[in-house]
Amino acid sequence: IGGHCPLLEDLVLTLPRSKGDAAEVAFYKALGSIRNLQYLSLVLDASNRAILSSDALADFDDEDDEAEYPETPSDPSFDDFDQQFFKKAGYMSWREPRNGHLRDAFINSAVDDTLARAIFWTISSGKAAGSLPLEKLRIRVEGGGNFGNNTSVESVHMVITNLGHSWLCERSQRDNCRDELITR
Repeated sequence: IGGHCPLLEDLVLTLPRSKGDAAEVAFYKALGSIRNLQYLSLVLDASNRAILSSDALADFDDEDDEAEYPETPSDPSFDDFDQQFFKKAGYMSWREPRNGHLRDAFINSAVDDTLARAIFWTISSGKAAGSLPLEKLRIRVEGGGNFGNNTSVESVHMVITNLGHSWLCERSQRDNCRDELITR
């Protein structure tokens, strides 16, 4: 974006969350390469739609009575507890997410003051000399607990709602405090 839109000052963008891994941090640093970017609104997508989506069942023959319904995919990082299925009523599907999928949804939905500040300064650190500084960053999380089948469990939704606060980070306007960040 920075190479093709060098005059861009204000941007709204949706980015996938991935538990703050190197790829996610690289997204933030790349945003800093936009020379004139001063105002940024990020929508952090905490969904993992591939878990229960109908696309995951594309090869399943539901007409064959002998065919076994495919299990929800797992992840090599899941421990024994994470491998277990989350069996709360509410996921209107023959398949349920695993406990590890819920844990990942909680992690990806959680944004606190420390993370909001870290994202702001990571983007700012990508700014080249002579670039305009990032002045304001808005962060909003959406999609946590969305595993692709458009249903959710009330208790999971409540936890995710409480974890995914929106944040506004603004650089201080005082000349002697430009490196001070105000978060709300």
